[in-house]
Amino acid sequence: MSCRRLVFDTGPLNSFAVVGRLDLLDAVCASHATWPRDARVLAAAELGSGRVAGTTDLLARAVRLGLVGPEGAWAVRQAMLAAGRRPGRVSRDRFA
Repeated sequence: MSCRRLVFDTGPLNSFAVVGRLDLLDAVCASHATWPRDARVLAAAELGSGRVAGTTDLLARAVRLGLVGPEGAWAVRQAMLAAGRRPGRVSRDRFA
């Protein structure tokens, strides 16, 4: 799936940073990211709800792009949880 831009708040940024995987976030966003000051709701109103990405959305995108496998994405999510982050509820199947 390609897109012109992604919008996300600092939640995903902090979650990827705390587990040392900003490289994965950077690869997922590769020239598609905008770093807004506005709330997620405002971004969704501007771009449409399907265009606002959360942490698990970005991890799933990393799997689709072949940057990490499903088990690797799940491990990154688990590491985020262990580090005290809340990347969102998701089943393991989300990354399959």
